[in-house]
Amino acid sequence: MADNSKIVWCDATLNYANGCSLASPGCTNCYAMKQAHRFPVRQGLTVQSKGGMVWTGEVRMNDKALHQAIAWKRGRRIFWNAHGDLFHEKVTDAQIDRQFAACALSPQHTHMILTKRSDRMRKYFSNWPDGSARFWHIYSAIIDLLYLDGRAGQGWSSSDEGYKAAVKRAHEALGMHEGWTAETLKRWPLPNVWLGVSVEDQQRADERIPDLLATPAAVRFISAEPLLGPVDLGAVRWNVAGYTMIGALPDPGEADDFRWAHHEAQGIRWVIIGTESGHHARHMDNAWAQPIVDQCQAAGVAVMVKQLSSGTARPLHDIEQFPEGLRIREFPNHG
Repeated sequence: MADNSKIVWCDATLNYANGCSLASPGCTNCYAMKQAHRFPVRQGLTVQSKGGMVWTGEVRMNDKALHQAIAWKRGRRIFWNAHGDLFHEKVTDAQIDRQFAACALSPQHTHMILTKRSDRMRKYFSNWPDGSARFWHIYSAIIDLLYLDGRAGQGWSSSDEGYKAAVKRAHEALGMHEGWTAETLKRWPLPNVWLGVSVEDQQRADERIPDLLATPAAVRFISAEPLLGPVDLGAVRWNVAGYTMIGALPDPGEADDFRWAHHEAQGIRWVIIGTESGHHARHMDNAWAQPIVDQCQAAGVAVMVKQLSSGTARPLHDIEQFPEGLRIREFPNHG
């Protein structure tokens, strides 16, 4: 875990899910995979191959990261699980519940969760907001984090003052000040959780963005990093209310259009673009990035170009060298 992160679009990184497996071409030069053996919490999650260290496919959860987020009093933009994927197939629903329980317990932070496994993310949230099963699972996870985690398997007692305090805090975190009501589910999606998908090329955009648009989130974002080819966000097809829609971004001046009326938030709110870095970095043509920037600006969507290719990766402070007309809006408007 790292406070004061070097990643320009967050303040801190925390790793609850550690370990992964290759999901698509964007994973080929995964920096987390190459470095995992250097950190005690991730040792044994990679093995040596002819091409260097590679993931074993196993995942290890680190509950200390959850408790760290809850303990931090000053609000931070936290990027979660840079060294894993919360929605990896080896992560159980109960373990995912604990992640969102920690988010609910730390409203002072903005929690940014990025995945390449968009289908799993969509399925996890599939009963929101129509059902309450997931709500109660997360409620139970809050009790576990606040009460059971410190009791070393001793179980719980409803008469214990620590248990009563945990229940009270769970009610506050989930908007249950007066107990369960039909309005309680309106607390979801959590207002401080941003969900995003990695999109490195058009195929991945076509596969993952529709899942993201079908997932409830206060803010939805895309990380086109590393960008390995052209991506047309206006060509993405997705379904809502039985209709096929074209385009991942709202049309200019039409944020209240029918296709956004069935979602808790207005489509994609933020896009990050960047080239690969490191010794074997693949080149990103600026001509691939400019149309994405143009589409975002036309739709009023925040866009950040993190770094560019030119022999070696150029970080954000050299952004004035990007093609004429780019104006960066770093973070989306919460309104």
